[in-house]
Amino acid sequence: MGIPLSRTFTIENLGVLNLTVTNPITVPAGFSVLTPPTSPILPAGNTTFTIVCDATIANTYSGTVIIANNDSNENPYEFGITCVVNVTATLADLNLTKTVSDSTPQVGDTLTYTLTLSNTGPDATTNVEVVDTLPPTVTYQVGSFAITQGSFNEGTLTWTVGTLGSPATAILTFDVVVNTSTGITINYAQVTASDITDDNSTPNNGTPPTPAEDDEAAISFLFDPPFGRKAFTEAGVNVLEWTIVWANPSNNPVVVSMSDPLLGGTTFVAGSLSCTTPGTTTITTCLHDTITNEIVFTGIIDPNPGSTPATLDSASNRLIIVYRVLVPDNVATVSNVATLTTANDDVVTVTNTYTRTITPPPTTGGGTPLTTEQIQATVTALPATGETPWWADIARGALVIVALTIIVGAGGYWRKRMTQHQ
Repeated sequence: MGIPLSRTFTIENLGVLNLTVTNPITVPAGFSVLTPPTSPILPAGNTTFTIVCDATIANTYSGTVIIANNDSNENPYEFGITCVVNVTATLADLNLTKTVSDSTPQVGDTLTYTLTLSNTGPDATTNVEVVDTLPPTVTYQVGSFAITQGSFNEGTLTWTVGTLGSPATAILTFDVVVNTSTGITINYAQVTASDITDDNSTPNNGTPPTPAEDDEAAISFLFDPPFGRKAFTEAGVNVLEWTIVWANPSNNPVVVSMSDPLLGGTTFVAGSLSCTTPGTTTITTCLHDTITNEIVFTGIIDPNPGSTPATLDSASNRLIIVYRVLVPDNVATVSNVATLTTANDDVVTVTNTYTRTITPPPTTGGGTPLTTEQIQATVTALPATGETPWWADIARGALVIVALTIIVGAGGYWRKRMTQHQ
């Protein structure tokens, strides 16, 4: 297939005198001596020589190899040789792969992309070129590239590999910075030029991915900031307990701050706030800000790589924030939004809403309903036995008389003063 073919031969000296070989050895057209034999060859010694079939035109080449020497009965020594040269081969097999240093980064993290281009032949190829197309979610870092061969244009992210033998491998690395919000980022690279045919890939055939082609590579990572959950429980009459749990699914610790404003009208229950972690998460600040009426947290949430909302409660470094509020009688809905902000300005929120049904007062009969405070006061005023003492009627009668006296007296005094002003 156009690849030079070589064979190595051995000459042995079976005599008792030195064997002298005359160089150069004579070979037929289409062949050449790659390495000549050494001379002289000592008795019982040997030497080797290599002949290569290096013809470049398709044909069958054959002839006689002639080795002149000082052997009395085998000078020259001759043997036949044949080589078939096919049409010059034009087939390479390029394979491009790509990896990323961190599959779950945070905003602002630096990632390293590694592109590996291999040629498994059977032939070498020339003028090989690779282009990497970055998504807007990452930014190339100027000066960060390294290559094993060729050149790299940082403006167009074009890697001019040049000639790639068979088998052979070339490698390119460069850095990017993550600058997006939650989601999966996919990055493509593709062989855009090659002189030799690749029977399972077509260079520069459009935007990847193209099914069943191995001269292009795609790599994806999940930008995965902390996530959380907020829930409530009723912890008594008009008492609501909020629980917020945060976890960091990336590979690196994340510096965060959290604010959770209390709904207007609700009242923070003093001493009810707690910030805990079963792992190594760092708690710097955990307080109720009385001026802004919000729960405030600052610290570092350590990583739990690969954790998901479904495994939140088993995350070893999860952060747990619990506090209570009093809810007024006339408030039917309490919706709280906790906002977590990372040091890289990524913002994550968790929300939950508490809803209850408030029974309206009756519109007919029974008079005006008592408030909770009035009911409590009435219950407190009753004797412990619940029975009416014998002196109750007398006391109530006396109270009425005194009240009437005060009312009449006050009325008379008021009328008198009004008369004087007239």
